[in-house]
Amino acid sequence: MVGGTLAATQRGSASGTEAGWFAIESGFTVAPLVAHGLVNEWVRGAVFAAVPTATTLATVPVFVATPASVEHGTLTQQRIMWGLFCGGLAASMAGVIDTAFAPARALQVAPILGNGSAGLVIGGTL
Repeated sequence: MVGGTLAATQRGSASGTEAGWFAIESGFTVAPLVAHGLVNEWVRGAVFAAVPTATTLATVPVFVATPASVEHGTLTQQRIMWGLFCGGLAASMAGVIDTAFAPARALQVAPILGNGSAGLVIGGTL
């Protein structure tokens, strides 16, 4: 949220927009690391955090070449930035999902029905 807000409110400020962009991408690195850390699997979390870290670092040359590339980059730069962004997001999501669905930490979802109510019960060991 902080990164998105920073990027959205820094119109005209290349450094502020870049800081917001990096804050968002850094969140992609932190998410699988923290999720796996909660179940005491730091090494596995670090492995899942490696791809988002790499995609974040791969964005640096784009910003070095054109400091205002978030708002005024060429089409090629935009494709590179958004491709890396989406790749980091997907890898981060995979890491978080792995935490929830690994066999030792199985997440159970069951329907619940009652008089005038319906829903899902979510449980498991974390």
